[in-house]
Amino acid sequence: MRLLSAVVCFLLLLPAYAFSARLVVTVPPGISQVELLSAGTLAVLDHLKERFHSQLKNVNDHYQINKRSGELKEASLQMTQSDKAYNEKVDALRKQYIAKVPITMHSAQAQITTESALGEINFIYSAHNNSDKIISDISYKPLIGNIPLPITSMLVLEFINPKNLIFGLAPGESLTNQNSDPEHLSFFLSELKDKDIKRMQDSMPNGFSIEVIDIHFVSQKGYKGQSKVMDVKEAFADMLKAYQGASQLARDAYKAKSDALANARNLYERDTQGTISDFHSRSNDLKKASVRYQAPVDPKKNRTTIESIKPGKYYVYAAIPGAKAVFEEVTIEDGKNKLKIETLKKDPFEP
Repeated sequence: MRLLSAVVCFLLLLPAYAFSARLVVTVPPGISQVELLSAGTLAVLDHLKERFHSQLKNVNDHYQINKRSGELKEASLQMTQSDKAYNEKVDALRKQYIAKVPITMHSAQAQITTESALGEINFIYSAHNNSDKIISDISYKPLIGNIPLPITSMLVLEFINPKNLIFGLAPGESLTNQNSDPEHLSFFLSELKDKDIKRMQDSMPNGFSIEVIDIHFVSQKGYKGQSKVMDVKEAFADMLKAYQGASQLARDAYKAKSDALANARNLYERDTQGTISDFHSRSNDLKKASVRYQAPVDPKKNRTTIESIKPGKYYVYAAIPGAKAVFEEVTIEDGKNKLKIETLKKDPFEP
């Protein structure tokens, strides 16, 4: 009688249901626990997200975030086009006036040997001003045999009359250093390949040339320092005024649109904090209520086994810091079920 009573008590203590299904899950590294969530989890989660995104959209529409973003994009395009038109006009003027000041090379002497670390160039030139402006100097890049010399910065050829030291080349004037000291420059041979050095040696004495990169102006001739040296933008300020004005207006408009969007986004962030917190609270409650089974993961094998599962549909869920998670639908059948998950996705319980 006592034995019968013990058996009855043991049977009463057994679970109401015992299932033979189990799931072996292999997951990416870093996951400590795997959970099986109920089959209806995603439907409820979708409802929460639909409500959440509707609330965000209402705030977005109130502060006109999308409209302001579009306006900023248009202002950025207008600014780019205005700047391009201005810079193209400046470049066109620069090229136009460079072409009006031809430089003639009369002679050039080069010392280029592998026995020296430095290469030396002395050259005699003449320049003529065919423009309507007083030219103060040009910036240039030297070449021998069309090979650019390894100069770290642009070289400047100043137009100073060697006889009276007057600075500036007026319209119609010519200048030469034929009866004075030649122009001199040096460069490091170690930065050139042997074949280029050989080509330079073979190109001399007639292979030296210069490529004019920039040009500068003064308002009147005089001794150096008496008049301000002007670049193209300064020398042609009146001609460029319309282009510069359009560029500045476009920049001002861009800044205004940018500031307006930044302010609207700050207000949007402020007003949506409560909505985001509410979603977090509701999604966490849903997650906790949806757990049907769970098991720890073996960190060495990145694998776990969930036992005694009622056959049916579930969602395999496991999260790691950084809003990444495993979330996959699975159908559990009697017996052993196996699932290998190799990639993480965005955590569906995050907004």
